[in-house]
Amino acid sequence: MTTKQKKPFTVLVGVDYSELGALALLEAFVAARAHERSHVHVVHVVPMFQTTGEGENTSYLAANDPAVAAQAPEDLKKYIEKVLATPHDSLPEQEKPLAERLK
Repeated sequence: MTTKQKKPFTVLVGVDYSELGALALLEAFVAARAHERSHVHVVHVVPMFQTTGEGENTSYLAANDPAVAAQAPEDLKKYIEKVLATPHDSLPEQEKPLAERLK
């Protein structure tokens, strides 16, 4: 990298497939869009165990299943595409889905 090149602005956003997670994802893209060079990294972590209120691991979750792990990247991609294609009231320029505005 030459001294004239700027490092890209990088946003790391965690999502949990909730409405709040969708808003975080949208805001990450809005923040990235404000910079000439930017990257958005989206992360979703599937817990391996479910815990009780006392902090004990009580059940073995599907995250330990290789089929679930193999499907997770495709599920995340579909989620991102769905969120970006949906108009959201909380963002400016609501008349178009965010995916169209990012082009």
